[in-house]
Amino acid sequence: MEIKLLYPGDKLWDNVADYATNCTWDAGKYLAKRMRQHEFTDWEAVFVALDGMQIAGYCALTKTDCLPDVLYTPYIGFVFVGENYRGKRVSEKMISAAASHANSIGFDKVYIVSDHVNLYEKYGFAKIDKKMSPWGNLQSVFVKSLGINMQQTVDNFINKYNLHTNEQTRYIDLVSEVGELGKEILKSNNYGREEYKQTPGATVELGDCLFSLLALCTAMNINAETALQTALQKYEARFVQKGNIGS
Repeated sequence: MEIKLLYPGDKLWDNVADYATNCTWDAGKYLAKRMRQHEFTDWEAVFVALDGMQIAGYCALTKTDCLPDVLYTPYIGFVFVGENYRGKRVSEKMISAAASHANSIGFDKVYIVSDHVNLYEKYGFAKIDKKMSPWGNLQSVFVKSLGINMQQTVDNFINKYNLHTNEQTRYIDLVSEVGELGKEILKSNNYGREEYKQTPGATVELGDCLFSLLALCTAMNINAETALQTALQKYEARFVQKGNIGS
């Protein structure tokens, strides 16, 4: 699954507008209208999920959303996943890509407006406000602070150089890189005879391990941040129950 950033004039721009017009979600028609009427300006963009050449979903990064008279910006909105691709973390990948792009152009936060409960919290968003929409529904405003998204950085690199492969290969690569790190540690302490000393080689090998681990997460359709938070919650529960984090 590839997440592609689109600006007006991109060769897929009209294809995504057509897809949004014909999808099962009414808001898609409004997005398509905005796209066709050239209402995307400056850094505003559309993100499309592609399964080969098949469109699996879309979302947008925009200056405003449906709520009037609020100071929040930018928004990730118009999040839609085709019926055949639901349950495969496509929306999570699109939101991650949009947030990463917002971070890369200078924003330290992104916002989402939604009436969904316990959905965007899973992606690292926190509810900060409630507002009434123009059509009379109470909407929640969610925010996510942006730091360095290492998984998205690795994913962008893989996409740039077409380094895609399956999860089995990614796992074997990770095991190999962990072995290289172990070798570097053994060399630095003379195979346990001396105290460990930090070496430039250890930093390089650890970086290789991080790249391999994050690439494996993407290959397995697992959000690394979500996986880490799940593990921390598990360890905290164990510590409360028995005073240590062992299984």
